[in-house]
Amino acid sequence: MAQAVEFLESRAVAPVDRVLDAMAAASAAQDYERAALWREKLDTLESLFAAVSRLRAATQALSFVYGIRDRTPARRGAGHDAGCTSCTGPGAHRGAMAPDPIEREAFAAAVERSAALPADGPAAHTAPEMDELLLVMSWFRQHPEEFESTTPLSEWLETQAS
Repeated sequence: MAQAVEFLESRAVAPVDRVLDAMAAASAAQDYERAALWREKLDTLESLFAAVSRLRAATQALSFVYGIRDRTPARRGAGHDAGCTSCTGPGAHRGAMAPDPIEREAFAAAVERSAALPADGPAAHTAPEMDELLLVMSWFRQHPEEFESTTPLSEWLETQAS
């Protein structure tokens, strides 16, 4: 069970090794039909592992604080920023970076919790988390210039401490 979890978190390839061993054994026994079935399973596992690895890389790339300029007419030019973390996956937090000190403190605490998550943990635990990750990825693909408004979590936390 632990090996399956590690595989699905793109941290280990033990299931692939097992399939390779079974495929080689079937081939050595000249059971080519069975070897072909194992080859199909290998292709599926490799595709799954590649997809999970891409998801992990995307999650790590989308771990930042995103400063959103308040563009409402009443506040335009007032220098008020809103923001949210796009740190996706378990422990992710989205919320306002409001001028209110209590709300800013709560936001900073949530960012600290996001930054403290293990880097090798799962990219997403649930289907809604996966959907949210895909939505954020899609939005930034359509608006790559918005990456200029992002700050890595650790860098943002350093600016808050000073």
